[in-house]
Amino acid sequence: MLANIFYPAGFPALLRSPIHAGAFCMLAGLVLVPAVSLLTRPPQPRHVEQVFRCYDRQVVVTVRDSIGDPLQ
Repeated sequence: MLANIFYPAGFPALLRSPIHAGAFCMLAGLVLVPAVSLLTRPPQPRHVEQVFRCYDRQVVVTVRDSIGDPLQ
């Protein structure tokens, strides 16, 4: 996309418009992301646990107002 903005003459006539080039980049991503995922090995489960460990914390929240029990 940046190459198209700075050097549009190097692209086919259809992709010289920023709108068309952006749409092409989005469609290319739909193909490239699954292809790269199929060609690379998955991360080790231990590494994934280590990366997301920061979300494993307990948070206590005090509630002052509530809607109440709908059966009352």
